[in-house]
Amino acid sequence: MILTTYILYIGLTLVIHNDQGGIIKHYVDKYQKLSDKNGSIIIDGPCISACTTFATIIPKDKICSTEKGILGFHSAFIGLSPRYTKDGTILMNSYWTESMKKAIINKGWDGISEHPLFIIIPATKFYKKCT
Repeated sequence: MILTTYILYIGLTLVIHNDQGGIIKHYVDKYQKLSDKNGSIIIDGPCISACTTFATIIPKDKICSTEKGILGFHSAFIGLSPRYTKDGTILMNSYWTESMKKAIINKGWDGISEHPLFIIIPATKFYKKCT
């Protein structure tokens, strides 16, 4: 099965529909450019893995979510091997807000150790509903 990433820019608004993540640095760079232009994000579907790094880059008042918005967290890696690394997970964790970290802990993961499953949380737990 092939998963596709579906994002859409409307002016300076990034609409996330089905973003499965990727290389952390690419996401951080993309979100920093959006933030520098005073852009915003609408979460309208899954935002998984490195996609979640927007949380401490884009101001909270510039982010909203529809009922379909979900955030997925997991242990990460750095480099070419898709195996957990503590450094990769600490890096990704550094972009999550304190409320995200608390929610992840409440779901049974410390946010740093190897974790084989995704922690899925509705984005509306952290962000206002889009109007």
